[in-house]
Amino acid sequence: LTGFPPDVVNIIPGDGPECGYATSVHAHIDKVACTGSVEVGKKLREAATTSNLKCVTLELGYKFGDKLECGSERVDNKDYFIKATIF
Repeated sequence: LTGFPPDVVNIIPGDGPECGYATSVHAHIDKVACTGSVEVGKKLREAATTSNLKCVTLELGYKFGDKLECGSERVDNKDYFIKATIF
């Protein structure tokens, strides 16, 4: 990637069992970022805590339609994501 020293940022595309698990348990990798399902995120987080407590960034979930159900409540998807991402 442009602007980063060599070996600081590496993008490793591949299947989860081979790629994701191996990077999340490797002791010399300090951070793992993943976009995927909630199930995969849980596995990566668990694997990362058993190695070196590396930093883990996860973007998880599924694509929703117009509405999202939160418990017994239906929430307008757009409003939910706007409120959920405010810092």
